[in-house]
This record gives sequence, C-alpha cells and structure tokens, in this order.
Amino acid sequence: MAELGKRASGLTTGPRPAGAADHDAYPRKVDGLIFGHNPAQGVFDGQKFLHPDLDLFIQFPPEWKIVNSPTAVGAHAVQGDAMIVLSSEGPGTDPLTPAASLVAEMNQGFGLNPTRSEALQVGSWPARLVAFQEQTGKDSATLYFLWVAVKDQIYRMTGLSSDLRKDHLRRTAESFRHLTAEEKASIKVSRVRVVEAREGEDLQSFCWRTFNVLKPEGAAVMNGLETNATLQAGQWMKIVAEESYLGL
Repeated sequence: MAELGKRASGLTTGPRPAGAADHDAYPRKVDGLIFGHNPAQGVFDGQKFLHPDLDLFIQFPPEWKIVNSPTAVGAHAVQGDAMIVLSSEGPGTDPLTPAASLVAEMNQGFGLNPTRSEALQVGSWPARLVAFQEQTGKDSATLYFLWVAVKDQIYRMTGLSSDLRKDHLRRTAESFRHLTAEEKASIKVSRVRVVEAREGEDLQSFCWRTFNVLKPEGAAVMNGLETNATLQAGQWMKIVAEESYLGL
C-alpha cells in the first residue's frame, strides 16, 4: 500500500470524455448491451454444452460437475475419479502433429511412453488418440489425449479416468459435433433495450407491455426509480429483453 501511494502521488489526470454527448444520446450508448451471460462464451443446457460462434456441441456425463472458462470447458465426476476438458489447440488440419509433439515431451520429460496411440474418427472429423496408464497400488488410471481436426482448427480433449468410468469419456468424445439448426435457434441472449414510456404507466404495466424480463422491482432499480413511480410520455426506460442470439 505504501508503494502504491508513492506511485499514485506522481500520477496526473486528464480530461475524460463523457459516456454520452447528451441525454438523448445516452439510450443509443446502452441499447443492445448484453445483460448477464454472454453466449459467445458458450452455454449449458443441462449437461449439454453449445457454442454458437464455434458451432460446436458436446454432452458431458449425467451428474458430473460442469465448468466453463474463457479457454476451456469441462466436467468432473463428483467422486473425483474422472474428468474431461475440451480446449482449443489452435490452427491446424492434422491431429497427428500435436499428438507427436506431446508424446515426445512426455518421453523426454517423464520417461513415459503411450499405452495407446491410434488414428480415429469423431463423426466425420479426423482424430488422434494417445493414452498413458498409471498404476498406483491396486488402482490404475488412464490419461487420455484426443485431438480432433474441425475445419482449420484442432481441438483437444484431455481426460483422466479409472477403468470404471472410461466409457463416460468415450461417450463424451463421441458426442462432439456441429450444432443442429434447432440447437442454434434455441440459444438466447438477454440485452438491455431502451424504450419510451407512455403517459401514466406504472412499472408493472410498463414491464408487461415491453416484455421486460425484469420484474417491476428490478426495473425500478435499473432505472433509478421507486417501485410506485408513475411514468411520463417519452421517458426513456431501460428494459432487459430476451432475444435470439445471432453471433458476434
């Protein structure tokens, strides 16, 4: 804190542009902002993960804990003995290239050689599977790497599982595919929209008329009003509308 204070004392401030030039320009600034989760990061429908911009679908095992981050999506068994993660390996068309690189790294760094290394198909996409097995006492676990070439991108599934749950990993990998038209159409996004109120409307009738996702209490907070406010004709009001997601 003392060091930050020293540095801050030498900083200077400059003029800051206003968020909007005037009151009438403000609605154009906020209209269309995403409210809540951005589907561009993918969405969950139960255990199904749909990524509309990448046009990808994968289904994780029932009751597994699902996690989504900016760089990967995955799930793990609640018992803690299995997990699977899907991430992007980057541009490419040949899944053998990253597979061979990892095999070399594992051999040089840990002296490990794969127990399986074979070409596969995931749907119509070429893929490469590499597996390493570890024995710890009576228990054994297998570390799986599956690279899948989708158009000019390569995706990697990393899985760890006991023999008991290896079929869960296989079924998850087999579910990887493009979205259907119905799945794409099902993806929604919530956006801030700015609409004009009518003379004498209360918040309840305003929310009903504008299909506001927010309840009157939420609309009051968003617009800095009391819940019993009476609106004026032409008054700009922010609502949250659920719309079809059309991509970035």
